[in-house]
Amino acid sequence: MSAADIPAFLPFTRPTVDEETITEVSAVMRSGWLTRNGPKVQAFEAALTDYFGGRPVPSFDSGTCTMEIGFAGSRSLRVIEDAAQAIGSTWQGKRIGAFGGMVSCSFPVNKNIMTAEGGCLVLNTAEEAQLAEGFNARRRALAEHYFRCFGAELESRGAELPIADFTHGNWHMFHIVLPDRITRAEFMQRMLDRKIGLGFHYAAIHLFTLYRQRGFRAGMFPVAERVCRQIVTLPLFPTMTNADVARVVEAVLAILGA
Repeated sequence: MSAADIPAFLPFTRPTVDEETITEVSAVMRSGWLTRNGPKVQAFEAALTDYFGGRPVPSFDSGTCTMEIGFAGSRSLRVIEDAAQAIGSTWQGKRIGAFGGMVSCSFPVNKNIMTAEGGCLVLNTAEEAQLAEGFNARRRALAEHYFRCFGAELESRGAELPIADFTHGNWHMFHIVLPDRITRAEFMQRMLDRKIGLGFHYAAIHLFTLYRQRGFRAGMFPVAERVCRQIVTLPLFPTMTNADVARVVEAVLAILGA
Protein backbone atom coordinates (compact mmCIF):
# COMPACT_ATOMS: atom_id res chain seq x y z
CA MET A 1 0.00 0.00 0.00
CA SER A 2 1.41 3.38 -1.03
CA ALA A 3 1.21 6.49 1.13
CA ALA A 4 -1.53 7.80 -1.16
CA ASP A 5 -3.69 4.76 -0.36
CA ILE A 6 -3.57 5.27 3.43
CA PRO A 7 -6.77 7.00 4.59
CA ALA A 8 -6.50 10.22 6.53
CA PHE A 9 -7.05 10.13 10.27
CA LEU A 10 -10.74 10.60 11.15
CA PRO A 11 -10.94 12.25 14.58
CA PHE A 12 -13.62 11.70 17.17
CA THR A 13 -14.64 15.34 16.67
CA ARG A 14 -13.47 18.34 14.68
CA PRO A 15 -14.49 22.00 15.14
CA THR A 16 -16.14 23.67 12.16
CA VAL A 17 -14.16 26.80 11.32
CA ASP A 18 -14.96 28.16 7.85
CA GLU A 19 -13.56 31.18 6.01
CA GLU A 20 -16.52 33.35 7.06
CA THR A 21 -15.74 32.60 10.72
CA ILE A 22 -12.05 33.39 10.24
CA THR A 23 -12.96 36.68 8.55
CA GLU A 24 -15.33 37.62 11.38
CA VAL A 25 -12.72 36.78 14.04
CA SER A 26 -10.17 38.92 12.19
CA ALA A 27 -12.67 41.80 12.10
CA VAL A 28 -13.14 41.53 15.86
CA MET A 29 -9.37 41.59 16.44
CA ARG A 30 -9.04 44.70 14.26
CA SER A 31 -11.97 46.45 15.96
CA GLY A 32 -10.31 46.57 19.36
CA TRP A 33 -13.43 45.11 21.04
CA LEU A 34 -11.84 42.08 22.70
CA THR A 35 -14.04 41.87 25.81
CA ARG A 36 -17.60 40.69 26.36
CA ASN A 37 -18.97 44.23 25.91
CA GLY A 38 -18.22 44.27 22.20
CA PRO A 39 -20.93 44.37 19.49
CA LYS A 40 -20.32 40.78 18.35
CA VAL A 41 -20.87 39.39 21.84
CA GLN A 42 -23.98 41.52 22.23
CA ALA A 43 -25.30 40.24 18.89
CA PHE A 44 -24.53 36.64 19.96
CA GLU A 45 -26.39 37.12 23.24
CA ALA A 46 -29.33 38.69 21.40
CA ALA A 47 -29.50 35.70 19.04
CA LEU A 48 -29.42 33.32 22.00
CA THR A 49 -32.17 35.31 23.70
CA ASP A 50 -34.26 34.92 20.53
CA TYR A 51 -33.50 31.21 20.41
CA PHE A 52 -34.50 30.63 24.04
CA GLY A 53 -37.88 32.32 23.72
CA GLY A 54 -36.99 35.82 24.85
CA ARG A 55 -35.20 34.85 28.06
CA PRO A 56 -32.12 36.95 28.92
CA VAL A 57 -28.93 35.02 28.05
CA PRO A 58 -25.58 36.47 29.19
CA SER A 59 -22.52 34.64 27.84
CA PHE A 60 -19.48 33.59 29.87
CA ASP A 61 -16.06 32.06 29.34
CA SER A 62 -17.30 28.51 29.98
CA GLY A 63 -20.33 26.40 30.87
CA THR A 64 -18.68 25.63 34.22
CA CYS A 65 -18.57 29.34 35.00
CA THR A 66 -22.30 29.65 34.37
CA MET A 67 -22.93 26.93 36.94
CA GLU A 68 -20.83 28.86 39.47
CA ILE A 69 -22.77 32.04 38.78
CA GLY A 70 -26.11 30.18 39.07
CA PHE A 71 -25.01 28.13 42.55
CA ALA A 72 -24.59 32.09 44.02
CA GLY A 73 -27.42 32.18 46.60
CA SER A 74 -25.74 30.74 49.67
CA ARG A 75 -28.85 30.53 51.83
CA SER A 76 -31.57 29.53 49.39
CA LEU A 77 -32.04 26.71 46.91
CA ARG A 78 -32.76 27.02 43.23
CA VAL A 79 -32.87 24.60 40.30
CA ILE A 80 -30.10 25.04 37.74
CA GLU A 81 -30.36 22.94 34.62
CA ASP A 82 -27.03 21.60 33.33
CA ALA A 83 -27.72 21.60 29.59
CA ALA A 84 -24.06 21.81 28.58
CA GLN A 85 -24.55 19.39 25.67
CA ALA A 86 -28.28 19.77 25.08
CA ILE A 87 -28.70 22.89 22.95
CA GLY A 88 -31.07 22.05 20.10
CA SER A 89 -32.82 19.27 22.05
CA THR A 90 -36.48 19.30 23.06
CA TRP A 91 -38.58 17.83 25.86
CA GLN A 92 -42.33 17.34 25.46
CA GLY A 93 -42.41 19.72 22.53
CA LYS A 94 -40.44 22.49 24.26
CA ARG A 95 -36.91 23.56 23.40
CA ILE A 96 -34.38 22.89 26.14
CA GLY A 97 -33.56 26.28 27.63
CA ALA A 98 -36.92 27.85 26.79
CA PHE A 99 -38.51 26.76 30.07
CA GLY A 100 -37.65 25.84 33.65
CA GLY A 101 -35.21 27.56 35.96
CA MET A 102 -31.77 28.83 35.02
CA VAL A 103 -30.19 26.80 32.21
CA SER A 104 -26.45 26.44 31.60
CA CYS A 105 -25.02 25.70 28.12
CA SER A 106 -21.39 25.41 27.03
CA PHE A 107 -19.64 25.99 23.70
CA PRO A 108 -16.23 24.20 23.55
CA VAL A 109 -14.97 22.79 20.26
CA ASN A 110 -16.89 19.49 20.39
CA LYS A 111 -20.28 21.03 21.19
CA ASN A 112 -23.10 21.55 18.69
CA ILE A 113 -22.49 25.33 18.85
CA MET A 114 -18.77 26.03 19.13
CA THR A 115 -17.04 29.25 20.19
CA ALA A 116 -13.68 27.55 20.98
CA GLU A 117 -14.45 28.09 24.67
CA GLY A 118 -17.47 29.66 26.29
CA GLY A 119 -20.92 29.17 27.66
CA CYS A 120 -24.18 30.92 28.39
CA LEU A 121 -26.68 31.10 31.23
CA VAL A 122 -30.36 31.27 30.25
CA LEU A 123 -32.28 33.31 32.78
CA ASN A 124 -36.06 33.53 33.18
CA THR A 125 -38.73 35.11 30.98
CA ALA A 126 -41.24 34.35 28.21
CA GLU A 127 -42.15 31.76 25.58
CA GLU A 128 -39.84 29.72 23.41
CA ALA A 129 -38.76 30.78 19.94
CA GLN A 130 -38.55 28.74 16.78
CA LEU A 131 -35.15 28.60 15.04
CA ALA A 132 -33.61 26.02 12.67
CA GLU A 133 -29.95 25.09 13.41
CA GLY A 134 -27.82 24.00 10.44
CA PHE A 135 -25.23 22.21 12.62
CA ASN A 136 -27.88 20.21 14.45
CA ALA A 137 -29.60 19.31 11.18
CA ARG A 138 -26.32 17.97 9.81
CA ARG A 139 -25.63 15.99 12.99
CA ARG A 140 -29.12 14.49 12.74
CA ALA A 141 -28.54 13.52 9.11
CA LEU A 142 -25.22 11.86 10.00
CA ALA A 143 -26.84 9.95 12.88
CA GLU A 144 -29.56 8.72 10.53
CA HIS A 145 -26.85 7.54 8.13
CA TYR A 146 -25.14 5.65 10.96
CA PHE A 147 -28.39 3.76 11.56
CA ARG A 148 -28.79 3.02 7.86
CA CYS A 149 -25.22 1.76 7.53
CA PHE A 150 -25.33 -0.39 10.67
CA GLY A 151 -28.76 -1.82 9.89
CA ALA A 152 -29.24 -4.95 11.97
CA GLU A 153 -25.60 -6.05 11.66
CA LEU A 154 -24.22 -4.27 14.73
CA GLU A 155 -26.73 -5.76 17.13
CA SER A 156 -26.26 -9.19 15.54
CA ARG A 157 -22.66 -8.91 16.79
CA GLY A 158 -23.82 -8.30 20.35
CA ALA A 159 -23.36 -4.53 20.41
CA GLU A 160 -26.07 -1.96 21.15
CA LEU A 161 -27.14 1.14 19.26
CA PRO A 162 -28.56 4.29 20.88
CA ILE A 163 -32.28 5.03 20.81
CA ALA A 164 -33.17 6.35 17.36
CA ASP A 165 -34.85 9.53 18.61
CA PHE A 166 -34.77 12.19 15.90
CA THR A 167 -37.48 14.35 17.48
CA HIS A 168 -36.07 15.33 20.87
CA GLY A 169 -32.34 14.62 20.73
CA ASN A 170 -29.69 16.94 19.32
CA TRP A 171 -27.20 14.17 18.42
CA HIS A 172 -24.33 15.84 20.19
CA MET A 173 -22.66 12.40 20.20
CA PHE A 174 -23.26 8.94 18.73
CA HIS A 175 -22.59 6.09 21.14
CA ILE A 176 -22.56 2.32 20.86
CA VAL A 177 -22.20 -0.22 23.66
CA LEU A 178 -19.71 -3.00 22.97
CA PRO A 179 -20.27 -6.67 23.76
CA ASP A 180 -18.41 -7.97 26.81
CA ARG A 181 -16.20 -10.24 24.70
CA ILE A 182 -13.98 -7.27 23.76
CA THR A 183 -12.57 -4.63 26.08
CA ARG A 184 -13.10 -0.99 25.28
CA ALA A 185 -9.34 -0.37 25.35
CA GLU A 186 -8.72 -3.10 22.75
CA PHE A 187 -11.56 -1.88 20.54
CA MET A 188 -10.40 1.74 20.67
CA GLN A 189 -6.82 0.74 19.84
CA ARG A 190 -7.94 -1.36 16.88
CA MET A 191 -10.01 1.58 15.60
CA LEU A 192 -7.00 3.86 16.11
CA ASP A 193 -4.92 1.40 14.05
CA ARG A 194 -7.42 2.15 11.27
CA LYS A 195 -6.88 5.89 11.83
CA ILE A 196 -10.27 6.45 13.42
CA GLY A 197 -10.44 8.33 16.70
CA LEU A 198 -13.02 7.52 19.38
CA GLY A 199 -14.03 8.80 22.79
CA PHE A 200 -16.06 7.45 25.69
CA HIS A 201 -18.72 9.33 27.62
CA TYR A 202 -18.98 8.75 30.52
CA ALA A 203 -17.61 6.78 33.45
CA ALA A 204 -20.11 5.64 36.09
CA ILE A 205 -20.37 8.61 38.44
CA HIS A 206 -21.16 6.56 41.57
CA LEU A 207 -17.71 4.94 41.30
CA PHE A 208 -15.86 8.26 41.50
CA THR A 209 -13.89 8.81 44.69
CA LEU A 210 -16.31 11.44 46.01
CA TYR A 211 -19.26 9.07 45.75
CA ARG A 212 -17.34 6.08 47.10
CA GLN A 213 -16.57 8.17 50.16
CA ARG A 214 -20.30 8.61 50.56
CA GLY A 215 -21.03 4.89 50.56
CA PHE A 216 -21.59 4.10 46.88
CA ARG A 217 -19.86 0.98 45.60
CA ALA A 218 -19.50 -1.30 42.57
CA GLY A 219 -22.48 -3.57 42.04
CA MET A 220 -25.13 -1.09 43.16
CA PHE A 221 -26.10 -0.15 39.59
CA PRO A 222 -25.05 -3.11 37.41
CA VAL A 223 -26.70 -1.93 34.18
CA ALA A 224 -25.13 1.54 34.38
CA GLU A 225 -21.77 -0.03 35.27
CA ARG A 226 -21.87 -2.36 32.25
CA VAL A 227 -22.87 0.43 29.87
CA CYS A 228 -20.25 2.83 31.24
CA ARG A 229 -17.59 0.11 31.02
CA GLN A 230 -18.36 -0.74 27.37
CA ILE A 231 -19.67 2.49 25.85
CA VAL A 232 -17.70 4.20 23.07
CA THR A 233 -18.37 7.44 21.22
CA LEU A 234 -18.05 7.29 17.44
CA PRO A 235 -16.97 10.28 15.32
CA LEU A 236 -19.75 12.81 14.73
CA PHE A 237 -19.22 16.42 13.67
CA PRO A 238 -20.86 18.64 11.03
CA THR A 239 -18.12 18.45 8.40
CA MET A 240 -18.14 14.65 8.33
CA THR A 241 -19.33 13.07 5.09
CA ASN A 242 -21.58 10.07 4.55
CA ALA A 243 -18.48 8.28 3.30
CA ASP A 244 -16.79 8.96 6.66
CA VAL A 245 -19.75 7.37 8.44
CA ALA A 246 -19.60 4.33 6.15
CA ARG A 247 -15.86 4.02 6.87
CA VAL A 248 -16.46 4.07 10.63
CA VAL A 249 -19.26 1.50 10.36
CA GLU A 250 -17.15 -0.81 8.19
CA ALA A 251 -14.30 -0.67 10.73
CA VAL A 252 -16.61 -1.30 13.70
CA LEU A 253 -18.24 -4.33 12.06
CA ALA A 254 -14.88 -5.74 10.95
CA ILE A 255 -13.44 -5.52 14.47
CA LEU A 256 -16.50 -7.06 16.10
CA GLY A 257 -16.51 -9.88 13.56
CA ALA A 258 -19.42 -11.94 12.32
